[in-house]
Amino acid sequence: MGFNYLFSLLNSDNSANLRSTLINQVQGAGVTTLQQKKNWLIDWYFSNDPMGSIYLATLRNPALVSNYQTNPGMLYGTPFATGMENYFGKIKNYFGQSMFDQLVTEFAQQSNLYVDELRIDDFHIYGSSRLGVYEANKTISRRVARDLNNDKQISNNEYEVETPEEVLYLFSSYQLERGAKRYELANHLGNVLTVISDKKTANFTGSTFTHFTAERISATDYSPFGAPLAGRTWNGGEYRFGMNGMEKDDEVVGAGNSYTTDYRQYDPRLGRWMSIDPMFRNFPWQSPYAAFDNKPLLIKDPRGLAGESANDGPSEKVRQRSQKKFDKKISEPLRAFEANLLAQGVTGTQLQTQVQNEANRLASKYQNKKWLQVVGGLRSARKEQSSATGVENNKTVGIVAYAQQAPQNVQVNNQRPANANMTNTSNTGVTALPGATVNVQFNPLAAPNSLVVNGVDAQGRTALITSTNGLISDPNNTTGVYMFSTTTVITPANAGQIQYTVQNTNINSTMDRWQLQIQVINPPVLNPYPIITYVTPY
Repeated sequence: MGFNYLFSLLNSDNSANLRSTLINQVQGAGVTTLQQKKNWLIDWYFSNDPMGSIYLATLRNPALVSNYQTNPGMLYGTPFATGMENYFGKIKNYFGQSMFDQLVTEFAQQSNLYVDELRIDDFHIYGSSRLGVYEANKTISRRVARDLNNDKQISNNEYEVETPEEVLYLFSSYQLERGAKRYELANHLGNVLTVISDKKTANFTGSTFTHFTAERISATDYSPFGAPLAGRTWNGGEYRFGMNGMEKDDEVVGAGNSYTTDYRQYDPRLGRWMSIDPMFRNFPWQSPYAAFDNKPLLIKDPRGLAGESANDGPSEKVRQRSQKKFDKKISEPLRAFEANLLAQGVTGTQLQTQVQNEANRLASKYQNKKWLQVVGGLRSARKEQSSATGVENNKTVGIVAYAQQAPQNVQVNNQRPANANMTNTSNTGVTALPGATVNVQFNPLAAPNSLVVNGVDAQGRTALITSTNGLISDPNNTTGVYMFSTTTVITPANAGQIQYTVQNTNINSTMDRWQLQIQVINPPVLNPYPIITYVTPY
């Protein structure tokens, strides 16, 4: 008679006589009462067929199974966590999903066991770029704990159940595992055409070895804008990356029909981005939804930001040589041209205009030179076709001669010396170059004060920029109203670091207050740099 059948009869309401007969045959020291005989028979059954016993006990009352966690070693084996996983695995495989769900739900409600686990599903394999993905599917670290004092919290001394589970590291030991690595075979656009694993199969002709064959995971052929071609796509195992190396978002509209990037979603069936280009102002000739400049065989855009040439562009050596050529043919001649104009007394706007005209002439002269195109970043076609009008727009490399300088501001509100000195002298740390504009505003408030602003050169010599010419005061004592305001254009004579001196008339800083603002706008500095310019119909 099988244990399952025996136990079912023992607990059946329709077999009282058989149940009574079996129980009465139980004998042993200390086993005399009917309840003791019942307990002995149940314990004997559990010892001989624990899985069947737990199964039937769960059918009668799922809450009973939670009692076994008080003696986990007997039920699960050791180490505790591994035995527990084996137990629940057997329940699922042998008795089915329904019983597994019922048992786990009851266990979770009754259990005081906790497991902290960190798993890694996969990570990228990189060389100069992403080569593929290693599908690890492994636990990096795990700790098992029991709430021994049932306070609903886990303290450090409770991270110990049977055999302590310490933190496990993925790379603490190495075991070669073939088939987990996925390598991409891509074309010039970064389109993932074929994915293979690191598992290889030996091929023989008769008994003679001929070659190895890589394990193929997937193969995809694409339409020009990236939709997988029906009948020419095979996927033996899911792989996340496809056109341009972008990550597929198959849950949205089906396999291969949507891609996600750093900035936008892409639909390869339409050949259009699903939101506007974050850089649309730089490309006024085409729709902000257009993908790959409408040239998907030449342009790639794996980030969803701006199309770029499908090739990797010039090498670092080519860039360095091109920059040296730019300095020799553009930067140095422009500096010499500026120095000659300065020697002739040409300054200000007139100087900048003439130097920029010379920069335009040099840009036109060297427009077809490869070094200028490399430095200017002109990597794609020289013409762009408007998706709105169909009109072609020419691209050229221009040269900007002068770089604009941002205004520098100094604001001081009654910084009186700590030694109660009646005179405040301080360097602002801001330098005014020849041709700079210095705006000074001073509010002495009620107590009379004077202000002197100087330029200090590299030798420490000072030269006046502006002054109040003695003590001034504001009878209305109005904060934020600057009664002294001047604008000075700096010359070579007073150029240098800005320094101010305020003469106070009252040693009490609460009685003698003042406000000072200084703004320095330096002239543009000759620093030639290339830009891409467009001739558009708009």
